[in-house]
Amino acid sequence: EYLNFLTLENPIEFPLSEIDTPYATIYQVEVPSHVHTFKRGIEEYMRHSPDVILVGEMRDAETMVAGILASSTGHQVMGTLHSTGFAATINRVVNNLPPEDAAAMRHDLIDSLRLVFTQRLFPTPDGKRTAVREWLVCDAYVRRKLHEAAEKNSLQKVGHELVWRFGKPLIDDVERAYREGLMLESDYESLRRDFGGKR
Repeated sequence: EYLNFLTLENPIEFPLSEIDTPYATIYQVEVPSHVHTFKRGIEEYMRHSPDVILVGEMRDAETMVAGILASSTGHQVMGTLHSTGFAATINRVVNNLPPEDAAAMRHDLIDSLRLVFTQRLFPTPDGKRTAVREWLVCDAYVRRKLHEAAEKNSLQKVGHELVWRFGKPLIDDVERAYREGLMLESDYESLRRDFGGKR
């Protein structure tokens, strides 16, 4: 199967033009050099019929809306967002949606979810860095539970519970990193306070 990839980046860190891609075409677009905003990039490059759209940063409401709309038309959309876990990620996107469209777009967002993956970097005792991660695969059951939570305005609470039941909560990886001597005690204690329980 031949695939068209669109990447929107600020800046382009790894030029992909020299990679031999016999089964794909990669359109690598830099914001703002090639296009003014991430939102405009999604809209303008849809004419290339991308199968996969990688948005370097979902930094504002307009980009989030454009990404959700692209996903709802059958495109696979991947994006990065500054957040601290599954529940916080969903909450941040929902809270950034335009109030007049929020109800419908919340459900479009949930329908399009397949995986939410969070990574945080912390200093190690020897001065390097280690990553701790949280994720949840969003299958049909998880999406149904999120739809129900959206109707009851309890996405944050239900999202947190779903990660504990079906995903990998951040604190599990924090515990691993601390056991392996890869995390400072001060960071460990702080994360235990913030993420240590099934709230």
